[in-house]
Amino acid sequence: MKDVKKQYLDYLNSSEGARKYNEFKNILYGKKDSLILSVFDIVYPKIRNKKELKILDVGGGDGKRLRHFLDLFKQKEIIAEADLVEPSEEFIKNCIRESAKKKYPIATKKSTFEKFSTQSKYDIIFLIHSIYTFRNNSYLDKIRKMLKKDGVAVFVVNDANSFLGGLKKITDDQYASSRNEVDSLLNGLSAHRIKVKKFDTIFSGVLTKGNILNKNGNMVLEWIGMRHLHDMSAEIKESARKFFIKRHSKDGHIHEKEVVILTNFSSK
Repeated sequence: MKDVKKQYLDYLNSSEGARKYNEFKNILYGKKDSLILSVFDIVYPKIRNKKELKILDVGGGDGKRLRHFLDLFKQKEIIAEADLVEPSEEFIKNCIRESAKKKYPIATKKSTFEKFSTQSKYDIIFLIHSIYTFRNNSYLDKIRKMLKKDGVAVFVVNDANSFLGGLKKITDDQYASSRNEVDSLLNGLSAHRIKVKKFDTIFSGVLTKGNILNKNGNMVLEWIGMRHLHDMSAEIKESARKFFIKRHSKDGHIHEKEVVILTNFSSK
């Protein structure tokens, strides 16, 4: 059986995977990216007295979210510069191209976080839906060592009983392993002080039409399943269809449960 963590990395590295991820983000969070606005409101009180920030974005994709953060910090008269580490060549190219248009202070590194090395220390380290391929909790110690003494690590993950968490259990059934999720993260941080915030995000687009998935619903299923619908078994597609129908509200929208975890790795 295939390893789901390798499959996820391979899919992100493909042009199709990169395209579908961006489509998925727009369907879930809208073009204004409601997730980033919510995360910023949680993070800002931690750094509001700083005038300058050094940021690391782990698995930052095409940098769209990081650029959004930099704009939000600038509105608060905070000057920020950032490093972005990302294994997908497609995303790195997009990040360099788009960041150059307005000369964003973002340095990119095409690498997995496990192989990434730096002498820099950071005020903020973001890991936004980017812990899923880590094979153990050694990455947490690496993050701790990269933080400044008053720095903060910010993890954003799906809640254990979230819609996407449940959908992954259906699509990943064929794999020999599972993606790294919130339970593993909380276990890895059990010796440290953490702040946990939970909130609901409503999918910006309706995913069903009657008792079937519409175009957006099929796209979400393909992204989470990391393959075309015609490559999925009839059993997986039917289980997913029933799951979508069960989880949507009367107006057809689906609520996604997000978890934001902040820590400076201080001991309890």
